[in-house]
Amino acid sequence: MTRMYRGLFAPLPSEILYPVVEFPLSFIMDLHSIVVVSLHSPKEKIWGELLAINPSGITVRGVDLNSFDHFIRQINEPDGERIGLPTIFFPMNRLERISLDEPSGSIPSMDELFARKIGRSLTDYLAQFA
Repeated sequence: MTRMYRGLFAPLPSEILYPVVEFPLSFIMDLHSIVVVSLHSPKEKIWGELLAINPSGITVRGVDLNSFDHFIRQINEPDGERIGLPTIFFPMNRLERISLDEPSGSIPSMDELFARKIGRSLTDYLAQFA
């Protein structure tokens, strides 16, 4: 059944068929996944652990990608104190993209770089602050 709208025929909303897209399990982002969050206004990229995601926004325990090397140096200082990551909420209107921190061919993931330089994964490192 269709209805007339200003001289054009348009299907009723119940007649529109929407495609069903199924993703393999490897594409699902679970809580506590290591992610890279791209934000706008201002433009930023945050690397860290995904703690929560809901319609109002996301919560991440992480660091700005521009500060990654500085963060690594602070952890590796011999007399440095225990350094955790801040827990940050970003509203959905700032969110541009969330991507899993995964290797791409021969390019390692940020988590792999962290593990090489610190000696353990980010998840293991953050467990001491829980």
